[in-house]
Amino acid sequence: MQTHYPSLLVVLNSQKALWFFVKEDGVELVEELEERKERYTDHEAHFSASGSGATGQSGAADVDNKRDAESLSKHIKQVAEKTQVLWQANTFAHLSVITPEQYKNDVASEIKKSIPNQNIDMVFGNHVHASKKEVKELFLRSIRPQ
Repeated sequence: MQTHYPSLLVVLNSQKALWFFVKEDGVELVEELEERKERYTDHEAHFSASGSGATGQSGAADVDNKRDAESLSKHIKQVAEKTQVLWQANTFAHLSVITPEQYKNDVASEIKKSIPNQNIDMVFGNHVHASKKEVKELFLRSIRPQ
């Protein structure tokens, strides 16, 4: 019979990540990472379009979206690197990740680069503020056959 214990569980969203060691008798928070969202003044991200007869349009949203995407990509890479460090420093039987669904491909891709040949079970949602009991329930959902 295959055991899933001990397991490494990573819970993340776009700005925060938590790493838990999961054992049969409970979960233990072992690492936490929180990215501070950068704030920019109006002048740093303001561009105006010019053209004959057209009203000016702001490119600020495009700049903010690009910065947000770059920040998210950096965050996911940091999560993958920390996951690799914890994975290599310990003996785990299983790896599970809980992340919002829109990040699943990027998260899985980065972690697989760091820990090749390791299956990753995933549950989708933004659960970085879940209690330890809720985290354990989410972990159990991740290991159940879908």
